Amino acid sequence: ADCALNIACTIEDGFPLAQLSWCAVHVLRACAKVGSYFDNPQNFENFYLAMDFLTLRADATNAEKLAEESDETYEFLTTMLEEEEPRALKYFDKQWRRTKEHWMMLYRGEGDSTNNIAESHFHQLKQTFFLGKKNERIDDIVITLITVVIPNAIIKVQVANVLNEERAVRILTRAGNQIVEQRASKHDECLKLIQHILEIVESRRIEPNVLIPSLKAILNLAQRSLKEK
Repeated sequence: ADCALNIACTIEDGFPLAQLSWCAVHVLRACAKVGSYFDNPQNFENFYLAMDFLTLRADATNAEKLAEESDETYEFLTTMLEEEEPRALKYFDKQWRRTKEHWMMLYRGEGDSTNNIAESHFHQLKQTFFLGKKNERIDDIVITLITVVIPNAIIKVQVANVLNEERAVRILTRAGNQIVEQRASKHDECLKLIQHILEIVESRRIEPNVLIPSLKAILNLAQRSLKEK
């Protein structure tokens, strides 16, 4: 997750059982921007190196060694700030001291330093489902999530949990057939609706001004969808 305090507090308030692990890249990026809080440039360099070690470089393969080295580095860091850098200490206390369970490697599982799973999913959403789409309407985003993203995710979970290769192939084949059938059904439904509207207009049983705004909106939506493909 991002290391912004307001985001973390909002998530914790809304989901009390959530376990947040801050991305080490985001943590170190934030640390690299606070040099102005330090009176001594060397102390800033030591601060960054210590944070880099605590979030990313510590040896997580040996629990005892990890705990010992993390405690020593954290004590060195806080002592330096308390004795020499009052402004940086104020920043550290607010941002990092009371949130160390979120960012220190000592407090999270091995391999979680960069939140690769969350970043990967977000990248897939942008590149696979929303590539080239800017300023997308919120209702269009929700429709895409419900009709495309979630079904794809369910299929991936089903396949991932299957040890039998032949069964995995059957799941993917069945899912593909279902998608084709759904598209064909929706295509037929669209044609029937258009035909019904055409019959109403030809019968002159309805005032054209009632239909024109809605028809224009539908046409614009269809044209926009074609341009995005």
